[in-house]
Amino acid sequence: MKRPVIGFWAIYTLGFTVALPTFLYYTADDLPNAGPLPGQSAAASFFYLGLGALLWLIAIVLYGRFFLLQTVWGKRKLLRTIDKGISIPARIKEKTVKKVRGGMEVLDLNLSFTNLSGTPVTARYELNDARPAERRFEPGSSLDLRAYDDGNEIHLLPATVQVSVRLWAVVIYTLGFLLILAFALGYPLWSYQWESQGYGWRFLKLWHPWLLVLAINLGCVFLLRLFFLFLSKATGSASQLKWALYGIRTTATITDYRQTGLTINDQPQIQFEVHFTDKWGARQQATHKEIVTLVDLHRLQTGDKEIIYLPDKPLAFLFYENLSLS
Repeated sequence: MKRPVIGFWAIYTLGFTVALPTFLYYTADDLPNAGPLPGQSAAASFFYLGLGALLWLIAIVLYGRFFLLQTVWGKRKLLRTIDKGISIPARIKEKTVKKVRGGMEVLDLNLSFTNLSGTPVTARYELNDARPAERRFEPGSSLDLRAYDDGNEIHLLPATVQVSVRLWAVVIYTLGFLLILAFALGYPLWSYQWESQGYGWRFLKLWHPWLLVLAINLGCVFLLRLFFLFLSKATGSASQLKWALYGIRTTATITDYRQTGLTINDQPQIQFEVHFTDKWGARQQATHKEIVTLVDLHRLQTGDKEIIYLPDKPLAFLFYENLSLS
């Protein structure tokens, strides 16, 4: 399983989404224990209480789902891929050691195999080798891959991979879950004792930290998911396993290309217009957008270029040279 990383930017973000709103609230002049409570109806107070309870329930469910996905469900998916996946024999053509960490090598392999549509494919595959001394992934050797498609997601793993959940990861995720649960239940009770002044829940406001902090963080999670979804579509960096396993190679003709006006990290997005003949002899005209680095702009040209397309969706294609299994 992947190791969770809490970096500088995560802590920096939490400072603005948790610490800053809480600090501003408790240093404001209208803090309830600093003077008379502002007039607020009981209905409004119970509305905020119900809204907070709903938001915290959503947060707990989302975190619980994330926790199970990273531990129990994630392990089950990988084991199911190994046990029930379709065997795809592959041959290692090239091997590059990208980095070494903790005695484990991160390998970039160039694999060749025949996919499930009968198309010969060559693509890059990143693999963590925990026993590099055994030299199991040398050029020329074979590698048994297992592919499993559950209809929503495709997994591709070596048949010899060992799947385990690290104890420290379970401990960290469990502590995080208990911390969220304690804050969701304990903080409003503590606020009630300190801020109510005998007026019940009238101290609750939309900008109370119990509500505001959670709303900000849920909003950030939602916006980040939208951003990364947009980024993956704009850059063409979404999972390419479907093309690798089911795609059909052919030669297309690029008739035109142009910049769309969108840039990511100052790298322009290019829209290509192509036409090709599919396996049934039908003439297809399609467009494809992807981010192209500035150093590669001068290499763009019209003419023939290999693509790989899905037989059930021929207009969805990738340039074959960009195909990856990672």
